[in-house]
Amino acid sequence: MALAAEGANVVMFSRNEGAIVAAAAEVQALAGSVAQVLGLAADVTRPADLERVVKTAVERFGRVDILFNNAGGRSRACSTRSPTMTGSRRSS
Repeated sequence: MALAAEGANVVMFSRNEGAIVAAAAEVQALAGSVAQVLGLAADVTRPADLERVVKTAVERFGRVDILFNNAGGRSRACSTRSPTMTGSRRSS
């Protein structure tokens, strides 16, 4: 939101189209006319989706100056059970 408020055009994406369209509209409302905000449905795990996002950003804005990745989810490391992850305690 801060980047858009300062005049940076923003492209944001999520697998959930409804959520990203709503989020983009919220950011656009805060930015007003100083920036353009585009929300796209895309999955970060699909290379074709990522290529489409970059292509759309470049077509719309001419270039990409900043790329910020905030992909969430479970990593493989988190799929193993460990006492610290489950809240279990070992007795000393």
